[in-house]
Amino acid sequence: MLVFVNVVYFFWGLNSQQSEISEADKFLAEVAGLQQLSLREVEEPVFVAKPEEPVAHEVVVSLPVVEELVIDSCFLINGIASQKEAARLLSAMQAQQLAASLSRLLVAEEFWLVLPVADSWQQSLQDVKDLKTKGVSDLWLVPSGVDKGVISLGLFAEESRAERRLKQLQGKNIKAVMRLKQRFVYAISLKSEADLASVRSLLSEFRLGKANIINKISC
Repeated sequence: MLVFVNVVYFFWGLNSQQSEISEADKFLAEVAGLQQLSLREVEEPVFVAKPEEPVAHEVVVSLPVVEELVIDSCFLINGIASQKEAARLLSAMQAQQLAASLSRLLVAEEFWLVLPVADSWQQSLQDVKDLKTKGVSDLWLVPSGVDKGVISLGLFAEESRAERRLKQLQGKNIKAVMRLKQRFVYAISLKSEADLASVRSLLSEFRLGKANIINKISC
């Protein structure tokens, strides 16, 4: 009986060793089938700096000063008969710092028959007597001005009538001549910020004549 037990124990131990060897061999076989692992260097992370946001600066802009637009109006004072009167008005306006200018307009050409000025006033008086002796009574001795001493024998609007009268005088041995006489009217142009009514009121102090007309014109 004891011998039988020992035999059984012997075979049980042998089977246990074979089983352990088989499990070990199996583990080694599995390990051999695995790929060999190796350590790889890990690159250090690269940190990209976030771009800085632009700093807002206060900008001061100087705007140009815009002056108020002033629109001038232009006026015309016409109907001034003489250059002397026109010059007086122009001088008075410019003395008041007004932007004024003078212009003239030819309105007529006349033909003037005259006996030229003599060497002296006494001679002119004698010429008047001589003309009346010859039957010429329609005459006038200019008493002053640039034509002082000239004897006027007629003023004609038409040249043909002037020439006809000149021949009559020459037929009486009168040494008359014909002059072209131009007649102008004068006007003053005025530039101002005021309106028409204000300009008329302003110009009242310059003693304008009744014939003077003030009109607003384009500049």
